[in-house]
Amino acid sequence: MDLEHELQQHVQRLAVEIGVRPAGSAANHAALAYIHGVFTASGLEVEQQDYACPAWTCDSTRLMRAGVALEAVANAFSPPCDVTAPVVTACTVAELDAADITGKLVLLYGDLTHAPLSPKSWFLKSDRDAHILTRLETAAPAALLT
Repeated sequence: MDLEHELQQHVQRLAVEIGVRPAGSAANHAALAYIHGVFTASGLEVEQQDYACPAWTCDSTRLMRAGVALEAVANAFSPPCDVTAPVVTACTVAELDAADITGKLVLLYGDLTHAPLSPKSWFLKSDRDAHILTRLETAAPAALLT
């Protein structure tokens, strides 16, 4: 079997047959087993380092305003919540800083949502992202929508 055909088979198995494989999912474990098997069959010595990696699924998402259902999608690894609170909106960092957001449902839009915020632990996060994250954690809103 030529290399190109063999690579196409691996891509077919991983990308099509196993498909999307979020961390911790059954598909993620299937991809791990497949790759482990291919490497072992090729005569490579394989060392596996296991670590806990939770899978996340969304059972349902519901957002209501005055009894009317609004379109909503949960962010991966969002904790479940059942929140009823006044809504405060913010489009810019200045608006977020000026708003009383403690215990409120905060709706971020516009400039605050033009790009995802960097993870807190990421060493390359911008001062802007660090400021926004600190503001949100310090003020403790009831929930955050973007």
